[in-house]
Amino acid sequence: MSAGSWIRQQRDRPIADHERRTAMAAIVVLLAAVAVLFTLTQPASQASRAAQGFSRKATTSGGGVERHNLALTPEVEQTARRFLAGYLAYTYGQAPARRITDATGALIASLQTHPPRVPPAAHTRRPRVLSLHTTVAQTGEITLTAVVNDGGLINYQVGLLLTSEHGRLLVTGLDGA
Repeated sequence: MSAGSWIRQQRDRPIADHERRTAMAAIVVLLAAVAVLFTLTQPASQASRAAQGFSRKATTSGGGVERHNLALTPEVEQTARRFLAGYLAYTYGQAPARRITDATGALIASLQTHPPRVPPAAHTRRPRVLSLHTTVAQTGEITLTAVVNDGGLINYQVGLLLTSEHGRLLVTGLDGA
């Protein structure tokens, strides 16, 4: 008997009651497991993130550096938004790196040395910052995460490192890059 004929024979045979109950129970368990996985992997909505606010609880990053969440100050927000306006335009091929403000010269030089590869479709996208979240490391450096959307289905994050240099808050690097 070939494999094809065995499959047809199994497909066409009547199903016993105990097999039907077992199959139904397996389907219910599978659907429940899928529902739980969707619940666990679903990103939090912007409204629930905003409702949680910022706590001042200390957390430890992968490098063992203790970080403290802090409220977003107007100075940090303005610096980040000015930098991101130029940086996002640059990464989408809509502006040169020299249009990036509130960044150190070393960071701008590094960005100019390693220009992004921009696909043609990205030139028409309009990235916008949805939210900003800050933490401060023991060294006094501020780590900021910006949640960005460019009109696509998925939001992405841009991590910034900010430091006070010569009495002015500047972006000194990209976190995770």
